[in-house]
Amino acid sequence: MSPREASEATGIHRLTILKWIRTGKLAAEKIQTSNGIGYDIRPEDLTQAISIPRKKKETAPAPPRGSVVEKLESMEKLIREMKEEIHDLRGQVAQSETRLAEAMKALPAPKAPGFFARFKRESR
Repeated sequence: MSPREASEATGIHRLTILKWIRTGKLAAEKIQTSNGIGYDIRPEDLTQAISIPRKKKETAPAPPRGSVVEKLESMEKLIREMKEEIHDLRGQVAQSETRLAEAMKALPAPKAPGFFARFKRESR
């Protein structure tokens, strides 16, 4: 029987049947067909291949519960530390803005309203 016929008889996809032949799980004889090279599968070989249990895909083992909890706790600690640092930095920014405003008040006012306009005219 052909891989297509084996697929129809078993309900297993044709490409799976061909993969089994290529990997050696299913014995089949190469034959010449009108469309080129094909395979002839004996029913007893197909029955034997189907009876072999399929491997389930291996999944990565779950990490131990303790390690997940420890990671979560360390992340929470890191978040608290970052929030404290942000709070400190905001305080520093506020102090810098206050000092800048005081320094701006201490500067003398420009003598003429067109002070910077002179530089624009000269650069042209």
